[in-house]
Amino acid sequence: MSHPEFTFTDKVVLITGGSRGIGRATAELFAARGAKVVTTSSHSVPLSFSDEYATRIRHLHADVSDEEAARTVFKSCEEIFGPVSILVNNAAIISNTSFKDMAMQDWDDVIKTNIRGAVIYSKLAFDQMIRHKQGGSIINISSLAGIPNIQKFPGFSPYTVSKFAICGLTESLAVEGIEHGIRVNAIAPGAVDTEMLQKAAAGLKTSTTPLDIAKIILFLADENQSRIINGSIIPVFCNGD
Repeated sequence: MSHPEFTFTDKVVLITGGSRGIGRATAELFAARGAKVVTTSSHSVPLSFSDEYATRIRHLHADVSDEEAARTVFKSCEEIFGPVSILVNNAAIISNTSFKDMAMQDWDDVIKTNIRGAVIYSKLAFDQMIRHKQGGSIINISSLAGIPNIQKFPGFSPYTVSKFAICGLTESLAVEGIEHGIRVNAIAPGAVDTEMLQKAAAGLKTSTTPLDIAKIILFLADENQSRIINGSIIPVFCNGD
């Protein structure tokens, strides 16, 4: 696989939810294109990447909704590699429970991770990017569940609400980031072959892989390819939707 048009030599990339699925595929693809990558996840089990990427990827354990932990992540990222120039808000959880049977804790957990986490990391990215006067790019991972007038499925109300919020956050921050050279965009994939999908919707088949989505993320992050794209939400109708 070769994409010589995407080069991120010495760019510093921070990816939440980077231990598996879309996050991990994105981390490896950025590293393959020369970037220095920090990933986070709530999983405390140490992660290993192939020798090819080992020196270019660092993984940190952090609860994405914990503001103090996030501050530590940004500080560590700057100390290890330098200030963040690209942020990918990928961390998310899903709860498959009918609204009538759902406990409020289930709702709160999804909203806390999916919305609060993205807000915290975006705010800290803005702070760091503005302080270093380097501009930057933020890519949020939404979902077709967060796009109006597309069929929704029962059992996913908190996830759906959270992904609508991510689209609203993207459009709002895109406006605020203009004067600082910060672009904010989102991708709204349908069914992607990930562990989360299989747990939430066992039996749903799709040929769309995390790498397919990672390639779109790199396109949005690349100033040479997408410098005029800002505030866009890109729906991705995957095989199986």
